[in-house]
This record gives sequence, structure tokens and C-alpha cells, in this order.
Amino acid sequence: MNADQGARDGESQSAFTPTLVTLVEAVPGSVGAIFADTDGECVDYFSRMTPYDLKVIAAYASLVLRAMTASRLGLPSRMMLSARRLTLWIAPLGEEYTLVLVMERRSWSQGLEAALDAALA
Repeated sequence: MNADQGARDGESQSAFTPTLVTLVEAVPGSVGAIFADTDGECVDYFSRMTPYDLKVIAAYASLVLRAMTASRLGLPSRMMLSARRLTLWIAPLGEEYTLVLVMERRSWSQGLEAALDAALA
């Protein structure tokens, strides 16, 4: 799948789009990836699900990340949340941005960590 085949709501691509496409394509079971700011606002995304749903997920992921950061645990390096339908990998990029990878719930890839590391780099 290339960036033109992903749902983008008519939005133009950015310099981050190829990285997000590569991440989603590299991890089997992935349905979207989003780069968001600390408020959960979308900077860029690539999605096989509706863009609106992906953006809402990123907003909630941002809230969870903020709560974790405010706790005594501090800023996590990476978090996984697994719900009934989806699994989220939430990876902060410093204190300003977050990368969220959305996967089907029961999917797992041996190359997941390496793909996340490459996208974060």
C-alpha cells in the first residue's frame, strides 16, 4: 500500500507521511499511525481506518500519556494499551510530540519494536 491508498480525508501529505506509511506497512496487523502534538492534535497520519477515528484515538492516547507523565512514573519511553478491539503503541518524541501506532487487537509482529525504533529515528 502506498500513501495514495490510505484514507487521508483529502488532506495533503507532509514530510512525515512516508515514515508513517513505512511503519504501517512494516508491522502486520497495523491499521494506522499518527504523529500528534502534546494536545493530541494531528500533525500527520496514515490510516487504513477512518481518519476521524484515528485522530480521536490519538487524542485519547495523548490524555493517557499526560496522566502517566504527571504520575510518579514520569514520561514513559513507550507504552502499549490493549483494548477489546485495538492495541495502541504510544511512543513520546520528547515532550512535544507523540507517535501512536494502532493495531488490530490480536496482532503482534516480531519486527514491531524495530519498526517503531526506525519511525522514531
